[in-house]
Amino acid sequence: MTRLKQPEELILTNALITLQAATDNQPALEAYGITTAIINEFSAKITQAQTIEKEEEKMAELNQITSQKNTKLKDCTNWGEQLKLRVDLAFGKKSPEAKVFVTSKFTSAKRSENQMMNTLPALLELAQNKSDTLAGYGQTPEFIQTGEDLLQSLIKIDQIQEQTKAEKRSLSKERHSLFNQLYETINKINKVGQMVFAADSAKLELFRSNWPKRKKTTPAESES
Repeated sequence: MTRLKQPEELILTNALITLQAATDNQPALEAYGITTAIINEFSAKITQAQTIEKEEEKMAELNQITSQKNTKLKDCTNWGEQLKLRVDLAFGKKSPEAKVFVTSKFTSAKRSENQMMNTLPALLELAQNKSDTLAGYGQTPEFIQTGEDLLQSLIKIDQIQEQTKAEKRSLSKERHSLFNQLYETINKINKVGQMVFAADSAKLELFRSNWPKRKKTTPAESES
């Protein structure tokens, strides 16, 4: 992913200063290609940068979805534990029925939504196939339905989480591209302004960017 040339807040602050300076002095900058159209486009991008969704907001949304997913995973685990207890009581801990929990990797599924989504169908099949026997140990049709509902809920929240992750990556890419474009335009306008107003110290100051000095990098760290 493209890295930001400077912090977003600093880029936006400099962009607003540069926009005002360019707008006020546009006729003098015209000879070097700083047209009204370029300034208008610059202004539009500044507005976009001020209103575009922040990465922190998308991250907060993602964290909330992840919390909901974890709750669903815990609910699925509790459902499976209840079924396991009934199976152990009805058929014994070493029975073929009990071994379904091993072959379906139920233990590892407690920590993985992907594994749980692969595991629950086998457990639901067990609950349905042995429903007559398990009914004597408290299993009801509503319990089976709850398991099916939990599986679908987990699948849905997992899909929402993956979609939100993709949206966050896209947003980050869009923000970085937008702010880097502002950065380049600021430098372009200021370079022209410094040349046009080289003999006017007051106006010259309007076309200076307040970028912090970048730390020197070692050859291994330098940008390609």
